[in-house]
Amino acid sequence: PKNTVVYIPQADDLLPVGQKYIGSATMQINQGAIMPITPTVSADFRSIFFPSESIITAGENDYIITYTFVARVISSNHIPPYQQTQINTATVRWALTPTGARTQTKTSTRNITVKTPYIEITKEQKNVSKFGIYTTSPIFIDTDDIIYYRLKINSLGASDAFNVNLEDFIDDDLDFI
Repeated sequence: PKNTVVYIPQADDLLPVGQKYIGSATMQINQGAIMPITPTVSADFRSIFFPSESIITAGENDYIITYTFVARVISSNHIPPYQQTQINTATVRWALTPTGARTQTKTSTRNITVKTPYIEITKEQKNVSKFGIYTTSPIFIDTDDIIYYRLKINSLGASDAFNVNLEDFIDDDLDFI
């Protein structure tokens, strides 16, 4: 805020368990140039520590440092309703004197709703030669009977699924006709 002095401020961000830092961080002071920075990142890529300033003095105008970075959602829950709230936490710590400890803290959190795709597949079969109906139960066949298979894919998740591949393997004792 205006007319304040802050010593050795340290900003960091703690990503939720389902996210990780993937890079491309920047810093901007007030409305100045946007500068690329390299923050320190924890081994699990969840904690991001931005470069520290030695002193920030705000006179008649606010002194605003804006950090940006890129994170990726890597996991979420896969149970109904196939969405999860993940909480991101940013913290700034600072000292009241040039050689003091960072005893002052402010924290801000944001909720991120992560929607997850969920797909079910059902394989059904019927003995066409015996006028059967589609079923997931075992069927009885004789040599030379014709079997139809039906694969049902049902998307039940809270978001779209992409690049879905379907494979079906036929038993060696059957002929594909």
